[in-house]
Order: sequence, then C-alpha cells, then structure tokens
Amino acid sequence: MARCGLRIGEALALRTKDVNLEARTLTVATSLSRREGIRPLKGRHSEDEARIIPIPDDVVDRPQRHLSMRPVANIDGHVVTAPRGGPLPYDRWRSRIWVKIVDRLNFKVKPHDLRKTATTRLFLVDRWTPAEVQAFVGHTNPRMTLKVYTFVESGNLPTPSTMNTRSS
Repeated sequence: MARCGLRIGEALALRTKDVNLEARTLTVATSLSRREGIRPLKGRHSEDEARIIPIPDDVVDRPQRHLSMRPVANIDGHVVTAPRGGPLPYDRWRSRIWVKIVDRLNFKVKPHDLRKTATTRLFLVDRWTPAEVQAFVGHTNPRMTLKVYTFVESGNLPTPSTMNTRSS
C-alpha cells in the first residue's frame, strides 16, 4: 500500500489474477466496502474500468513471497484472505494486522497515510505530473489529487530562478 498507493479496500479486494509479477503490474478493478462487499472502484461503474498500477522495482519481490507462502487450501483467488477463505474484512484486517504493526513500531499512522506517502513520493522523488499521479491513484480529475495529496509549507519553498539575489 505504501508504494502502490492503494486504498485499503482496493488492497483487500485484490485477487491473484490481478497480480502480474512478470509485467510488474497490479490490475485494480474492485474494492472491498464495509457495507457493500466487493464493488467496482470509486467513480467507476464496472470492473471493465480497471486501472493498471506499476509495481515499483524495490518491492516486486514482496507480492511474490506473500503468494508463495499461502497454503493451497486457502487460495480462493484473493491475495489477502480470511482464515476460512474469502476476502479479509476491513475490521479484521485492522485489528489483526494493522494495529499490531503500528503498536509494535510505535507509529501513529492511519492506513490512508500509506497512500499519501506513495503519492507524495511520486510528486517529489519521481517527479510525476499531476495527470500521471491522478491516473495512478484513480481520481477522476487532477484537482482532487492536488487538493488531497500535496502539502507544501511556505518555509520549504525554493527560490525561483528569476529571483536571484543581487547586491546593489
């Protein structure tokens, strides 16, 4: 989630067929909603409107390890499964996995903070354009992407090249 910018519902709805390790991509077509179960993505009306997300080189081995460690009896197509099969519900994921991790590491973060981290990295480190980041996170317009995921404090602004200081 921290490197692929997935919403938690998108990560929990992933199926093994959505993970293409050879092409290093994830096909995100559905999301797991607390109320609706598996459903099309936000702003989309069908699974045909999926988005393809590149898996960064530095994490491509993690999905492969995870998939290889799963017992064959639990494989029902979902990447993250409940103990008896099927997708792991958000509340169970949060209590069984997320809370334990953040408590152990003594972090004060929310699952959505991982998505913000991925998006910020795309802007600042990888120098993606707003339109590219918009497509990556699945927003319908770049304005929403910029509004939600870009935070700049005035003390961190660079000096524009046209404002070179000159001595009088």
